[in-house]
Amino acid sequence: AVCNADLIATDDGIRVLEIGARIGATGIPEIIRLQTGLDLYQVALQLALGERPQIVLSRGPAAAVLMVRSSVNGRLARCRVPSDLNQPEPWEVGQVSSAPCSRLAPRAPDTPKDERVVDTHFDYSEGDLVREFRTGPDRIGHVVVVSDSSSAAERFVERVVASLEIHVEPTMAGDAAMKTPSRREPGSLEGGDGL
Repeated sequence: AVCNADLIATDDGIRVLEIGARIGATGIPEIIRLQTGLDLYQVALQLALGERPQIVLSRGPAAAVLMVRSSVNGRLARCRVPSDLNQPEPWEVGQVSSAPCSRLAPRAPDTPKDERVVDTHFDYSEGDLVREFRTGPDRIGHVVVVSDSSSAAERFVERVVASLEIHVEPTMAGDAAMKTPSRREPGSLEGGDGL
């Protein structure tokens, strides 16, 4: 079975936050696929169809994912991705094409793209209402990268997200529209509160 388990280490030991019969979210399936070759979406689909999946693991590069977040409720006024972060084709299975957000400028033919940037995905376009980030569904999008080690991937994804031009114009805290943002859901098997 495919399941998502959230645990936290405390001074009193390990505590269970959630165990759910669903694929994990916030980039977990994507980094598992990059690091091990295991496609959790395909496994979940095969199980749902009554098939027995063949699990074959391989060793891939270290990977990291980081959510693109807002510190305030507001309207996404500017969302730009530097031109050197143009990435390869999106995931083959259930992935929506990357992003309504626009590029800073077209990449010149002699400007190499950074192959370590696997995906820059946005759930919102400029003009959409977004929420202050508190949990996974509040994200504006995410960035997935690979590198030689986990620590290098984590440092690199932080630099990539910091290089994005994201500007949110704050709205009044009582804005009724903030209760139901115009989120574009990716076509995947994920669910729950951790998108």
